[in-house]
Amino acid sequence: MANTKTKISSFLNSHQSVISGTFWITFFALSSKIFGFIKQILIGMFFGTSKGYDAVVIASGPSDFVAGIIAGAFASIAIPLYLEEKAKNGDESAKQYARGLLGFTSIFLLIFGLLLLIFPDFWIKIFAPGFSGQTVELAREYLRMFSILPLLTGWSSLFGQFLRGERKFFQSALAGFVISPVVIVGLLIFAPFMKEGGYVIALEMGTAATGFFSYLFGRKIWGNFPFGMLSEDKIKRAVYLASPLFISTAFGTISNLTDKGFASSLPAGSVSALSYSWTIITVIYGLVSGGL
Repeated sequence: MANTKTKISSFLNSHQSVISGTFWITFFALSSKIFGFIKQILIGMFFGTSKGYDAVVIASGPSDFVAGIIAGAFASIAIPLYLEEKAKNGDESAKQYARGLLGFTSIFLLIFGLLLLIFPDFWIKIFAPGFSGQTVELAREYLRMFSILPLLTGWSSLFGQFLRGERKFFQSALAGFVISPVVIVGLLIFAPFMKEGGYVIALEMGTAATGFFSYLFGRKIWGNFPFGMLSEDKIKRAVYLASPLFISTAFGTISNLTDKGFASSLPAGSVSALSYSWTIITVIYGLVSGGL
């Protein structure tokens, strides 16, 4: 038993080759899509095409939009900058850089989460101009519940990128896979009595679980406390390099959000139906491109 635990611990702290990493990423991406499809079936069974799920889909929009732009852009530049710092100044300097980028990004995402919490009506008018009455009230409630999600998403993305930078592909892929099973369990527990709000809780649980496992797998990179500060020069360089990604990610996301905005003016359930169709497309795309 002790020998088995030692082997498991050793493997979880190991580094993999690019070929091995591609296999693990592809395997967990495929598994995640399967569980994601099961999750979507459960969502359809519990909520169908309803005002409540319309409100949830729209409420997740501002969180996905800004977390995707900020966390996505900084996550994309994290590996090259981390490896550059490691090559120039050694392991300890690279670890300090990782902690600094995590801290810097967290500040942005925390501020935005507070804006979601305090001014939900402003965001709803932008993302769902056609909503009115009870649907607006539900969207307001769910948007406030989603206010912590940008921070959780940002941590998950950046933790995962730094794991890949250290060639811990298995650990990164495993942590990313965790989200769907946790969301499924959360749905089964909370949806029967919290309705669509149960999905919000379940999604935050799943995202937090991914971030937590990524954090545990990467403690040799950032230590027990994964946040720090960057120098002014490094902040400027990170923002400069991420700027083109901010723009490209924003344009790539806007079309989907625009479709939902138009659908908000259609009969109840239209936003839900659009979301289900988009999920089918992303499942097929993810199965093909996940390992790449």
